Amino acid sequence: MKYIFHTAVEVTYRVLKNQNIERQNKIISHQNECLEHEEAIKRRFEILRRVINTFDLPVVRLSCPDLKIIAINKKALNTINLIKPEFIPNTNIKNNTMKFLLGLLRTTEYDRRISGVLKEKKTKYLNKQHYIIDGNELYFNIIFEPVLEVNGEIQEILILVIDVTPEIKSNINMKEVLKSQGEFLVNISHELKTPLNVIFATAQLFNVYCESGSLDDNKNSIIKYIDSIKQNSYRLSKMINNIVDLSKIEAGFFKLNLSNNDIVKFVEDIVLSVTNFTDSKGLNIIFDTNTEEKIIAYDPEKIERVVLNLISNAIKFSDAGNEILVNVNDKNEFIEISVSDTGIGIEKKCLDMIFDRFKQVDKSLSRNAEGTGIGLSLVKSIVELHDGTITVESQYGTGSKFTVSIPSKNVFNENKIYNSEVRGKDQSIRVELSDVYS
Repeated sequence: MKYIFHTAVEVTYRVLKNQNIERQNKIISHQNECLEHEEAIKRRFEILRRVINTFDLPVVRLSCPDLKIIAINKKALNTINLIKPEFIPNTNIKNNTMKFLLGLLRTTEYDRRISGVLKEKKTKYLNKQHYIIDGNELYFNIIFEPVLEVNGEIQEILILVIDVTPEIKSNINMKEVLKSQGEFLVNISHELKTPLNVIFATAQLFNVYCESGSLDDNKNSIIKYIDSIKQNSYRLSKMINNIVDLSKIEAGFFKLNLSNNDIVKFVEDIVLSVTNFTDSKGLNIIFDTNTEEKIIAYDPEKIERVVLNLISNAIKFSDAGNEILVNVNDKNEFIEISVSDTGIGIEKKCLDMIFDRFKQVDKSLSRNAEGTGIGLSLVKSIVELHDGTITVESQYGTGSKFTVSIPSKNVFNENKIYNSEVRGKDQSIRVELSDVYS
């Protein structure tokens, strides 16, 4: 009996011992698993730290739940210094809040996004944050990203800052272009309707004369009406030519026919050919030059359009008694062609936009001078195709001066297409000056 009891005690002891050993092994195993998890988390955060430091985006790490700064990468320091120049990078920033560091986030918006991350454990965004730095507009998207532990709790919050200035400005520019094109379409519709209405009304009047058999009785009036039809046809031709040529330039199909010619005589002939027209307007047009001859390469038809367009603008915005001066100056490496007037001039705020496509200084449909607003844009494009430049000087109420500079160079392979064209100088003048009315 004593032996049996001893054996039972020994068995019980062994069972308890084995259970204790098993329990200890489980505890040790659990501790090892925890250590492994901790090591894995440490490795993960070390990798995260290294990645963040090499990130090409500004990143700030915040602890949870106290929202203190754990770390900040170099890109973020540079961005902060850009937005807030008085910030000193050497300042001990750890254990401080974002508000201490930046002072650039809108407090309410920042707090709202952080609260959302803590509550929902989801990524939050703060888009299109607008700042003006050294006169430049900058836009940033800010991402608040939670970093979760194994148990699903938030370990820290990453704040990433993305510069979206190019995208935002591109979108703004596109809207401005679309708006300008819309204004242009309204304007061009008005400009096209005006000559078409005149031509249509004249055709109706001729029809009345024919039906009433009074053509001979109204011969003098009919001749005047025919001149009106021609004038408005020229005007339509100019508008259509300008629109088509601008489209060709944008598509890369607009070609120059360069030939070596005397630019001085060429411009002088243009001035002489418009004197009858300027005289009828009571304007005095003068040609002057510092050289008698200068052979350079240019496209005669295109440069004729440039000069006539500038003269047309000078006439358009001048009153009787004003003076227009056309000057050709030899500057050795380039030739300067300038057209000056003593007309109304251009306001300073409008000078930067007068060469833009679809832009007009006066957008009202009741403006004094007619035009589509694409003439100077076309002039600028033609000059630039000649590797030249065009500039403007103007004082409102005093007058304007447009200066075209073209390189003094020659070409070996000349294209003389212009010389065989049917359209003569007289027709060119009628077309280019068609929107200048008495």
